[in-house]
Parts: sequence; structure tokens; C-alpha cells
Amino acid sequence: MLRNEAVLCLGNGIGQNRSDLSDVELDRIAERLQNDPILLSIFASLANRCAHAGLEPILDDVIGRFISGSLSALAATKNVC
Repeated sequence: MLRNEAVLCLGNGIGQNRSDLSDVELDRIAERLQNDPILLSIFASLANRCAHAGLEPILDDVIGRFISGSLSALAATKNVC
């Protein structure tokens, strides 16, 4: 994915939930995620779910946070400790 497409993807994915992010910040995020459409989508989903959280911890471990969140959600639906 080209950088400008990655920035647009992030802008659309995050939407108005993070209106504090400028195009420069979106560009920096896209660069950190190497314009990867799957990582960009997962990041946008996590950023929307945790709108109060800082973005750096999410950026540091996008896949790990996605897996942890998914396992927690699954455990909650199955009443598993």
C-alpha cells in the first residue's frame, strides 16, 4: 500500500474517534506500521476501542494487543478464567 493510501486508510478507520490526530501524526503511524493494510486496520480498531489510551503502547505491539484482546473477549463469552 502506498503511504498516501495508508494515511487515508488510518483516517477513515479511526474516523472522528481520534480527531486529535493530524495528517503528520497519521503519516508517522503509517510509517511505523510500514503501510501494511492489515496492521493499519488492526491498529485503527484498537485505537477506536481504547480511545482514552495513548497510541504509543498500541503501536509498540499491535498484534500482541489484538491477540490479548481477542482472547479476553473469548474467555468472557465462555466464562473461562
